[in-house]
Amino acid sequence: MLDFSVTFVITIFNIIFLAFILRAVLFKPVSKFMAERAKRIQDSIEEAKTDRVKAQELLEQYREKLKAANIEAEEIIKSARKKAKVQADKIVDEGKVAAEAACGRGSSPDRLGTAKGVGTSRDGSRRPGDGGFVSPCATGIFRR
Repeated sequence: MLDFSVTFVITIFNIIFLAFILRAVLFKPVSKFMAERAKRIQDSIEEAKTDRVKAQELLEQYREKLKAANIEAEEIIKSARKKAKVQADKIVDEGKVAAEAACGRGSSPDRLGTAKGVGTSRDGSRRPGDGGFVSPCATGIFRR
């Protein structure tokens, strides 16, 4: 049969005693540390998820603001172009009126040929470069 000696009983007692001491000194603190670490990791993951959601929301808001700003910029540019065109047309119309006023008359059909630089000399013949209609109008404008 089995022979149980005193050393066997002392060895069993030492193993049980060592297990309780190791459990109190080593296993509980280590398991507590591991639980806290797991909780910190889980909290970090949750915080990262909420931060990501907030970042996505902010990104969407910024994109909407950027889109609105681009639309507003396009409207401002369109408005400025319309104003510039109106102003340019006004300046051209004022220039035409000033040219007609400087010549003392409106454009007449018999003077249209001289507007291209063909003038009439003293003898009645037309020659290019005499100025004709253009020169008197231009000198009238520049004298002001």
